[in-house]
Amino acid sequence: MGHNADTASPEEVVVGVICDPGSPGEVMESLIDGLPDALAERVDGAVRWRFEVRCEDLPLDDTGTIPVAAEARKRRKAEGWDYVLFLTDLPRTKRKRPMLAKVNIKQRAGLVSLPAIGWFRLQRPVRDTFVHLLGTLVNGASPDGGSGKHRIRRRPTEIASPVRQLPFSDQDADLYLVLAGARGWSRLLFGMVRDNRPWRLVPGLSKALAAALAAAAFGIFFSTIWTLADSLSATRLTLVSAAAVTAMIVWLITHHRLWDRPRRAADRGDAVLYNTASVLTLFLGASCMYAVLFTALLLAALIIIPGGYFQSQLGHPVGFGDYLGIVWLASSLGTFAGAIGSTLETPEDLRRAAYSRRERQRREQWADEERTEDDYQDVRSEAA
Repeated sequence: MGHNADTASPEEVVVGVICDPGSPGEVMESLIDGLPDALAERVDGAVRWRFEVRCEDLPLDDTGTIPVAAEARKRRKAEGWDYVLFLTDLPRTKRKRPMLAKVNIKQRAGLVSLPAIGWFRLQRPVRDTFVHLLGTLVNGASPDGGSGKHRIRRRPTEIASPVRQLPFSDQDADLYLVLAGARGWSRLLFGMVRDNRPWRLVPGLSKALAAALAAAAFGIFFSTIWTLADSLSATRLTLVSAAAVTAMIVWLITHHRLWDRPRRAADRGDAVLYNTASVLTLFLGASCMYAVLFTALLLAALIIIPGGYFQSQLGHPVGFGDYLGIVWLASSLGTFAGAIGSTLETPEDLRRAAYSRRERQRREQWADEERTEDDYQDVRSEAA
């Protein structure tokens, strides 16, 4: 039996997604199944949407820009895709504003910067941004975010967000989505810190943690530390803890040369952003290490130090708060000991702590690929 036009299979539209490894790849894996239905509901339900995902480091050219137009042209031709979307873990800016996304109508491509999504609930905002970009690519750019018969229906949360459309056209894009105001910069900064995954720095600080444990374990069994901790106020103990964590951060930044110094005046804003993100990342990583150290010492103190002997040394009744006091001071002193000479043990730890290092590596990768392509063209010319 033949099929009439009403029962014919809908046209298939293939969207290629190229995402950086790490957080972008994990986000794509979690939302890929729901994207076709979202596009059918909000962009075009007359076609069948299919996605193909590739996880690889997105290149940077010598200006630090992800060459969306050139990469999209190359990948659409090689893969046979209808549209190309890029999802990067690198922060982007446009006209001194944090950039969430950009669209190139001619090359049917768009790019989303994951750090600009923020810290919490990444899947839904990324999905909505992808839907918005594809709706723009399908219908063409317009100031209100849609055109033709298919309009993008914006949710109230989207309208109230700091995202603004910047109708600015250049060589690489036709329009940009940027974040407005201090709220936008805060969202980008905390998104960068989240993407750095500071809690995963703790294994990279294992040598520092071991040194801190050794020094702090001696402290909690030394009666002079008990007396000193008993005489210190919570404010002083807090200051000692802050000084210990700060010492570790300063040492790591100095030892690994993580502080970004801009080569040009135009790069100062990026340097401030990257350095702030690195400091916050290391602060949270060192704080996680401190928490592990504190927990281990507290368990050891409760198990090993008898209450009666502890009371006889302090000269007054003791409770759980007194145990917390000696562990608090011992953890801080141990962190001081672990800070000096501490290192991040793997290249991946360094990449996670500093965005500027990632950018340099990708620029070098792009330059190497360009040199390889030039050499290949020279060989072909000589052979001809």
